[in-house]
Amino acid sequence: MPDFQIKVWTKEMALSTGIDFVREAISVKKWAFAADVIRLYAVYHDGGVYMDSDIYVQKRFDEFLEKRCVFFQEYHHSDLTQYIDEYGQRLETIGHVNGMGIQAALFMGEKGNNFIKDLLDDYSGKHFLLEDGTFYMSLIAPDIYALKAEKYGYKYLNIEQHLMDCVDVYPSSYVGSSIALRTEKSFAVHCISHSWDENFLRKEQKKEPLIIRVKIFIYQLYCRLIGKPAKEERKSFKEKLEESSARS
Repeated sequence: MPDFQIKVWTKEMALSTGIDFVREAISVKKWAFAADVIRLYAVYHDGGVYMDSDIYVQKRFDEFLEKRCVFFQEYHHSDLTQYIDEYGQRLETIGHVNGMGIQAALFMGEKGNNFIKDLLDDYSGKHFLLEDGTFYMSLIAPDIYALKAEKYGYKYLNIEQHLMDCVDVYPSSYVGSSIALRTEKSFAVHCISHSWDENFLRKEQKKEPLIIRVKIFIYQLYCRLIGKPAKEERKSFKEKLEESSARS
């Protein structure tokens, strides 16, 4: 996207904000928790699109850029019935909904947006280093964003939602929460757990169950015998194996 101006936030820039939570998180090298605040600070003060450095943009997303505030669902296809009612509202006895929240790795908003300020203000006066020597890590950004969005009308449903104060939340199909969860509709994917690193992926492949590796080897051998390009077919074959394993 050559028409975009990219601004990369450094540790020095983050410290210059003077936010205690950020400074304390950085002091113990908990970079992701510092970034939870800086992403909000950046969009609130500058406006624009925030992306984690491991976001892979697959195609343009101009249709969202003219909106005042846009977020996307983060949904891991979990069973949510123990956390929400039939209308998608969080049960009063539940602190947060495990398996669904609002994506923090990519969002966009206008400068001075009220909802983003509301999220940013949640960190005001809060400390990452707690008095008992532990860290404030009980909630992660997707949970915090979702809890705050509830008062704007947010429901824990993986559908398009237009909340109060011109906050728009779109289904997780637009931004894949992992490579495995991207869809044909996805314009971006969050390459979590080092999935952007080919060397890491090769190491992960070695951890596959032995039965899957054996089946893939037999399939590749069969392809060689009949002259079929096995390398191109490996991924789809592996996915079919995993799907059949999940059903069983």
